[in-house]
Amino acid sequence: MNALNEDEQDMTSTTYTERPLLTIAIPTYNRSRYLREFLEALLPQIESANDVELLISDNASPDDTAEMLAEVLPVGGRFRVVRQAENIGSDANFCFCYRQATGKYFWLCGDDDILRPGTMAALLPPLRQAEFDMVYVVPEAFYQDWRTEHQPDPYGRGAEVVTSARLMMLNMHTSMAFITAVIVNRDRVETLMKDPPEAFKGTALLQLSWILPLFQGHRQSLVLWQRFVAARSMNSNFDAAEIFGRSLQKVGRTLLTERPDLARMLTNYTLRQWFPPMLMDMRLHQGANDGYGLPKAEKTLRELFRFNPLFWLFVYPALKVPLGQRGLLARCLMLANQVINFVSEPAEGMHKLRLKRAQQSSSV
Repeated sequence: MNALNEDEQDMTSTTYTERPLLTIAIPTYNRSRYLREFLEALLPQIESANDVELLISDNASPDDTAEMLAEVLPVGGRFRVVRQAENIGSDANFCFCYRQATGKYFWLCGDDDILRPGTMAALLPPLRQAEFDMVYVVPEAFYQDWRTEHQPDPYGRGAEVVTSARLMMLNMHTSMAFITAVIVNRDRVETLMKDPPEAFKGTALLQLSWILPLFQGHRQSLVLWQRFVAARSMNSNFDAAEIFGRSLQKVGRTLLTERPDLARMLTNYTLRQWFPPMLMDMRLHQGANDGYGLPKAEKTLRELFRFNPLFWLFVYPALKVPLGQRGLLARCLMLANQVINFVSEPAEGMHKLRLKRAQQSSSV
């Protein structure tokens, strides 16, 4: 492990002896402007929450991150900033945050996302009152302004306790790879984890090492449907086909050896519901300035999934349909997914229908 910089900051004026309920950990690199916006939304929500620890691991950012943190973070409470002596890479920084966290629950957050006002007010009471394996905080993408682009849950749902591992997988699907969307019970992870997070360095999905084991010994989890997490879209660079095609399939099989049905569900959901809109977004927004590997996406995905009918029914059209017809394609794929979801999980499908009807009745 790389040594920490000697100027590690401990922004804690009071000595606490009780263990935090929740650690919010933010690995960051060279995103001072976005991190400031994240903290400006978060800090008012946790200023009186003495059972919340905030840990920021600055991966030797060359910008003004250190100065900004010294300016923005208040003195007092459970606030800790660590500046790495050198850039240790994103996976290692994720591992560092996981190992350094002291809270019962662990929440790794992206430095360019936003936790909307009301997030902590909805989250902390259930965590204080009950035991959960994980919490899925449903995310919502935004492109420019997270305030004006917000759309409420179409079914009017709030907090929901889920006991079925299969239903939890259906709820979370590929979004579990989005770090800000998932909070894990770290104590529970440590009892179920067989492979340490460090074993998954280089996959770009290291965070799944503390998420997927919870499905194999699942008891109950919490879903917050209110779309509290605002995720900045098209703001990263990664090879989408390699990571969410090859790596996700491999990591899923490795970590879900006792639940191969869930590993298949994760792969198939990714093909029919994650890749189509992602590929169309890549085609629409990236163009020549591609940061997601669009030119080789078809070759990689065809190689991996050419024997899976879902590739031809969902992924291939998203690669080939003219962008002018993307709205029509999106509606067709949405209808097809609704049918598949209803057939595979009829009870959940009926539940959503009832919620939708209730929503429509209340708006009349």
